[in-house]
Amino acid sequence: MKQKFLQVTHVTSARDAVNNAITAALQRNPTYEASASTADRAAFRYAFAECLHRYAEQYRNQVTERQHLDIIEQISYELSTQFAPILLNGRLRIGTCQKALNLYLKFLWCLDANWPAPLHCPVDRIVLQAVGISDAWTKLDSIETYAEWITKIRATALAYGASSMAEWELHLWNQNSQIF
Repeated sequence: MKQKFLQVTHVTSARDAVNNAITAALQRNPTYEASASTADRAAFRYAFAECLHRYAEQYRNQVTERQHLDIIEQISYELSTQFAPILLNGRLRIGTCQKALNLYLKFLWCLDANWPAPLHCPVDRIVLQAVGISDAWTKLDSIETYAEWITKIRATALAYGASSMAEWELHLWNQNSQIF
């Protein structure tokens, strides 16, 4: 399943992975002020990639649930502080941060047999629909709501018989990729 995911997404390296994760988190997700220039957006994407890479190193060792939630909040805070003038409402939302970080960690797990399984999966429309949540991840800006979603996703994954949310989501993703 991991190889199929990598093949379909055309990801062969950590660099591809971070670029894909950021693109997936930002596409169809209003993130920038209308006045943000192409250069501003490029600088933001570069800083986002650096931030994801830096925090991902902590995941080589197991992180706790609380640490993972704190890292998502820290990414949001750091990038919001640095890029407030070009971000919609001056903020990079929690939903956007979790999507990019969780997807990047999923790619690293799929690329490297020694990388531990991600604690969470990328939460997107398909995952939310699969667990009966009608909210939009692109509008999410509450770590508490995100944690509630994770509880429901984890319960669904376990009921499905998966060993982790990451395994369950990878199976769900592969099923949905056959539709397109």
